[in-house]
Order: sequence, then structure tokens, then C-alpha cells
Amino acid sequence: MTTNVHLPRLAEVIRDSSLLRDQRRAKSLGQHFLTDPSILSRIVDLAGPLEGKAVLEIGSGPGGLTREILKRNPSHLIAVEKDPDCWTALKPLLDAYPSIHYLFIGVDFLQLDVSSLLLSPNRPWHVIANLPYNVGTEILIRLLRKIHHFAAFTLMFQKEVAERILAPCGTKEYGRLSVLVQHLTTGRRVMTLPPGAFTPPPKVFSSVIHLVPKPDVDRSLTPYLEKVTEVAFQVRRKMLRQSLLSLWPKDELGKVLDQCKIEAERRPETLSVAEFEALATQLRTPSYDFS
Repeated sequence: MTTNVHLPRLAEVIRDSSLLRDQRRAKSLGQHFLTDPSILSRIVDLAGPLEGKAVLEIGSGPGGLTREILKRNPSHLIAVEKDPDCWTALKPLLDAYPSIHYLFIGVDFLQLDVSSLLLSPNRPWHVIANLPYNVGTEILIRLLRKIHHFAAFTLMFQKEVAERILAPCGTKEYGRLSVLVQHLTTGRRVMTLPPGAFTPPPKVFSSVIHLVPKPDVDRSLTPYLEKVTEVAFQVRRKMLRQSLLSLWPKDELGKVLDQCKIEAERRPETLSVAEFEALATQLRTPSYDFS
């Protein structure tokens, strides 16, 4: 069920709030606003039914996605936006949907304590975000580290970043980000948008991906997986017998690779997520602590 409230058109809000008066500033913040209601509605629909659910939106901008989320009657919505120029556009939504527990936070998401923020209500949150291009990957990693709080993620990135996230083993896009995301979630691309869909238009295409946490994954392995992939992909063309020497002495590394049934001459882009998980399991000993 959706609830419609009369609000000014987004294009008018952007104009009246002078949000794009400084194009250089907008670029530095990674701001590219969506204003087409049909596109915004479709993105929120791709997140699944939201009625009675708890939703976290990151990088709310002038409130395009925020409006569509609120129309679908979530029980809770936390909207996070760091740009003070956008705050005047977001605050009126507090009054427009009084029955929804709507919390607007004017701060950089990367400065927030995510765990304490999401303790109420005591159930998983759905994340919906048109992430700023310049910090989208960093925000995703931060979310994955707290994945026990979340039911699903519907996130927009530059198309090339989305391709890296979903890349299969053995492709040129496959890398550290691919392994970390696919270790914890099942994902798919659900929409691709051209530059002209945004104001101001970026120089690249954008993609929306939908990620669902795996139910039985060993989350305690994640910090060790982060360390293994960081070292392995630091120089992609190096064989594992060279790239992993900073984690294990040469003699011990040979035993570790044998234990995992991985040839020492292989390069990191040829290893499956399961093989990286096997290496991370070997690294998870009392002498290592990367949490």
C-alpha cells in the first residue's frame, strides 16, 4: 500500500533550495540527483515490500527516494544526509508523514556508530541509497561489517563499481570487493541508468544492485577475509607464493596452500570465493587479530 501526500516537485525543490548553484561543490560531494518520479518509484519497488519495515536511507539529497520510501508506509525510516544545503528539503517530510517513525540525521554516514543507530527497532533494516560516487565503496564496506543489522540492500553505484561487486571469478573486474560482497551476500543487478537520468549528469552510467545477506555465512571470518584479499590483490599479477608471504613465512605458506588445495602458481583473480574463505580460515588463529 502507498500513501500519497502533496509535495512540491523535486525539480522545484532543487531550484528553490539552490542545491546546484555551485557545480564544483556538487561534484566534490558526488551529488547527482534523480528527479524522475517513475525512476525513483521503480528503485524503491525493487527493494521489495516496505510496509511495516525499518528502512535506512544513506545520502538522501533533496529527498527523491525518501518520498517514495515514505509513501510505502515503513514503520521506521532513518534518512542520513551530510550536506546542509539539502536539509531544508528533507525536514518538511517530517510533518508530511506523522504516522511513521522518521528520523533525519544531518551528518556524514561514515562518522556514525551504525550499531547504536539501528538498535531500535530490534529487527533487520532495509538499506536503500543512491550512494555518493566518491565514497560509495567505503560505505558498502562499512555496511558489510555490520551486516547482522540488515535484511537487504538496494544500492546505486557507478556501473563499473557495480560490475566489480558482482563480478564472477576469473574476470578482469573480479577483485577484493567482489570476494567480500559475495562472501556475505547474494546479489544481482536490477537496473542501469544513463547519465541523462541525473541532475547534473555524471560522465558514467549507473547501476542499481540488490544484495541479500546469506543466512548461514560465518561472519567471524570476514576480518580475516579482508586481510587475505587486501594482500592478495595488492599486485594482481603476482603469484600467490609471492603475494601471500607477508601473511605466512615461505615454508608455512606452502603448507597453507596445500591444506587449501590451491596451487602456489595461481594468481588471485583465479581463486573462487570459497578458496579465499579457505585461506581466511587458515589465517584465523590466536596469533592474528584483524577485527
